[in-house]
Amino acid sequence: FLKIHPHALLRPSSERPEEDRDTRATWLLGKDVLVGDIIALYPDVLSIPSQEALAGLAQLAGDTDKASIRQLTKMDSSAYDSWRKHQKNFLDAFHDWPSIQMTLPRLLEITPHIQPRLYSIASSPRVFPKSLELCMGVVRYDTPSSCARYGLASTMISRKVVSEDHIVCKVKQAPHMRLPVEASTRMICVCGGTGIAPFLGFLQDRAAQKETGVNVGETMLYFGCRSDYDFLHCEQLRKWESAGICRLSISYSRKSGEKKQYVYQALMQDAELVRDVLDSDGSFYVCGSASTLAKDTIRVMQDILGKGDQDQGMKLFSDLQEKGRVVLDVWG
Repeated sequence: FLKIHPHALLRPSSERPEEDRDTRATWLLGKDVLVGDIIALYPDVLSIPSQEALAGLAQLAGDTDKASIRQLTKMDSSAYDSWRKHQKNFLDAFHDWPSIQMTLPRLLEITPHIQPRLYSIASSPRVFPKSLELCMGVVRYDTPSSCARYGLASTMISRKVVSEDHIVCKVKQAPHMRLPVEASTRMICVCGGTGIAPFLGFLQDRAAQKETGVNVGETMLYFGCRSDYDFLHCEQLRKWESAGICRLSISYSRKSGEKKQYVYQALMQDAELVRDVLDSDGSFYVCGSASTLAKDTIRVMQDILGKGDQDQGMKLFSDLQEKGRVVLDVWG
């Protein structure tokens, strides 16, 4: 869609005041950069164009395509809403409206910029001081028109791992998702799917401490998955359970021959144990979807803490959060 060779060299500059520049792009200024690298690292061409972006594309299109695109930019957004359901991205737009004369500067102005993808570290720096592990799902899905779509970061990382190539990344500290100061503190960890990532690091750390003779508190891990195929790190978790590092409660939502169960239901069944852990200065962690797993878990925890009194449960839950003994790492 750009009539520029990807291996062509550019030396970007900017006339904007320094305070108006995108800080993530300033590293490009004054350096020789490949066009292909700019496109790979900066414009999110796999995102769905907004109405504002479509208006920008219309300015660069021929008359027939211009009229078609402008139908999607009207104040009445019904046409745009219908078009958006097909989940077409910028590359689809260039294919559907071939008269668009796109330039690199306009591409960088019109498209949203690729945002960082954040992943929880799934290993302990005590065990791996110079490296780290991730636990992530490689995203793939089909649009309503049966076009395959792939997660931008997860697909890239999976390919780089196979080819043993380098990945550009940055390690950031998580101010709240940390182990308790005292190794003997008991923990309750609630997660689903790849939300188990930080707890793999927690358990790995405590296993390493126990091997050196440190008295470590037990971790109750409530893990939700569909069936055995996505019981992630099953073998390692079973080993840690056998070593007395953790106690596992696995909730299967779609396992053949078993009653459907979610982690919040397992928590409710263990209400007395949960209260005992928190009454003895234990810590409680949740990692997963904010709209499903975390929402239901918080509701049940408030019921457990308040012994049926939701108002009292909300107060006790908030108090524990303020003390750093309830930690939520949620998304979506």
